[in-house]
Amino acid sequence: MASSRVRSLSVLAIVSVSLLAASCASPSTGEDGGVESMELTVAVPAAQGAISIAATEAMAAYVEEATEGKVTFEFFYSDSLLPNQEAPQGVASGIADVGFIGTPTLFAGDLPASVWMGDAASYGELTGVAGFVQDSLTYDEMMMNNDTIRGEVEAMGLTPIAAMSTGQWGYWCKQPVPDLAAAQGLSAVVPGEPYASELSALGFEPGHIPAIEVYEAMERGVVDCHSNPIYIYDIFSMYDVAPNIYVPQLSPGTMGLIPVIRTDLWESFSPELKEIFADSSRAALAGYIEAYLDAWKTITTKAADSGAAILQTAPEVDEILADVQEQRRDAMGGSAPASVENPEQFLTEYREVAQRWQDAMEEAGVVPQSGMSPVDEAAYFSDVDWQQLLEQLPAPK
Repeated sequence: MASSRVRSLSVLAIVSVSLLAASCASPSTGEDGGVESMELTVAVPAAQGAISIAATEAMAAYVEEATEGKVTFEFFYSDSLLPNQEAPQGVASGIADVGFIGTPTLFAGDLPASVWMGDAASYGELTGVAGFVQDSLTYDEMMMNNDTIRGEVEAMGLTPIAAMSTGQWGYWCKQPVPDLAAAQGLSAVVPGEPYASELSALGFEPGHIPAIEVYEAMERGVVDCHSNPIYIYDIFSMYDVAPNIYVPQLSPGTMGLIPVIRTDLWESFSPELKEIFADSSRAALAGYIEAYLDAWKTITTKAADSGAAILQTAPEVDEILADVQEQRRDAMGGSAPASVENPEQFLTEYREVAQRWQDAMEEAGVVPQSGMSPVDEAAYFSDVDWQQLLEQLPAPK
């Protein structure tokens, strides 16, 4: 992004963060009601080009082009402006104009319905990469249109621009785990639910340590396996310590990777600029999907070069996972947070949105044949022009 710059904060800048906040865009509208020139500061947790912030970068690129360069973005990468856990509060208070909610589970106290909704993703009939695309489209529409889900974010002083799935989950191990017998008693680092329960049902012994410590723990033999969204495998370069990669039908990724703008700034935008940001939701989704598919290509290539491999899981693995997910879905009505006044109505809405997106994908011809391997499915989807396709699909109502 030509007009976006990477900047590392010096000690002096950190001490003087209030001066930086003062330099953020001030709420105001152009005299003609159109788009005034402004530079927005963006705080993101990952390095430039990382898949997890691809949606935010794509959103910014779209807005810059649509405003003919009147609105530009200055990115502060790698938690250099705001730590990930403090990003929502920091954006709402004006330290940055635009931020990023990686996953609602980090802010469960503020986003209980969004966390609860994550279990609904396994209602979808599509799995693999197709399921990931369907879930992303469904999450985005629920975030934009559902009063409860959107209201939680707005109550934090933030306006959401898009939402998507954190992606397919898998696990990778030091040794081959071809069947259930081989999984019994193996230690597995898992960030949390529902994946801890699912791996436990397969016979693993789940536990948690910070992701940044997993490589060394596996290298020392303290940990046998690690479970996370598949692109995390490449981010932490696990090829040599965990060469056995499995992508069974674990629960779909939760909603996350949500670009947000502080609400007082959003409310100052002209109708024209608000419409441009709303339209950027499609660009954000397309950018993330393309980055996700590129990650699959990278993993496939590096795995082949390093001796790692994406291996087939035994059929009984997916059967057990399906049973666990069905039990959790059946219990959703009784586990809804107080903010969800009518759980059955909410879940009906979710299923209808998910089905509508499945129908749209099938009509557009982007649902692959069943039985494809994850690698083949990712290659199939790589031929799709996602920007063009998503522009043709119906926008959230």
